[in-house]
Amino acid sequence: MRATILKMVKMPDSSLRLLIQGRARIRLAEITQREPFIRAKIVPLEDEGEKTDLQGLMAAVKGIFQKWWKWRPIFPASWPSWP
Repeated sequence: MRATILKMVKMPDSSLRLLIQGRARIRLAEITQREPFIRAKIVPLEDEGEKTDLQGLMAAVKGIFQKWWKWRPIFPASWPSWP
């Protein structure tokens, strides 16, 4: 798994703050190396954003269908006339 360090700030207490962009969500499990660069073991996390997007889309489709069902009786049986 690859990531890009977008910003690195050395804090007054000698700690580092990193802003990292990657392809997936992760949890830092263990720092395995500090010199000459930081290396760590990571654990991939499930991407919750896709579930949220899918749930929102499903709710929108359900709402549209419910509105259509409510207004359905006012349309003639031949509407729309499909070729």
